[in-house]
Amino acid sequence: MAACCGMPARRRAGRGCVGTFRPARVYGRLPRIEEVALSPDGSRIAFVKTEENNRVVTAFSVAAHTLLRGLRVGQQKLRYIEWADDNHLLIVTSVTTVPGGSWVPTASGSRCRFTTSETGTSFWFPRTTTSTRSNS
Repeated sequence: MAACCGMPARRRAGRGCVGTFRPARVYGRLPRIEEVALSPDGSRIAFVKTEENNRVVTAFSVAAHTLLRGLRVGQQKLRYIEWADDNHLLIVTSVTTVPGGSWVPTASGSRCRFTTSETGTSFWFPRTTTSTRSNS
C-alpha cells in the first residue's frame, strides 16, 4: 500500500493512485462552467461555458429548460456577468491594447514625447520636470 493525498491507496504501474490520474493538460485549460448568475426573480440563469478555447456567455430559461441566447466572447477578457434586472444581463469585458503612436526620448533621457498616430497630438512624459529639492 502507498499513500496518495495522505490516504492509503493501491498503485497501478505508471498511473499513481487508482482513480486519480489526470493528464497535465487538464489542469492548464479553462474551467468548463464559470461565472454563474441567477436573475433576480430566479426565472433565468446565465453562465460562461468554455468550448475548447472559446468562451461563450449562455442564458437559459429555468422553467422552460430552453436556451435563450448565447454569445461568443472572442479575444476579450471576460471580467464578470451580472443580471441588471430580470430581462437584462450585463457582460463586462476588457481588451488590453498598446496606444498607437511613437515615443521619442529627449537627449537627457529625463522626458519622453508621445505623438498619437490618429491626431498627431503630442504629450510629454513626465509632464513636469520641476524639482522640489532645495540646494542647501
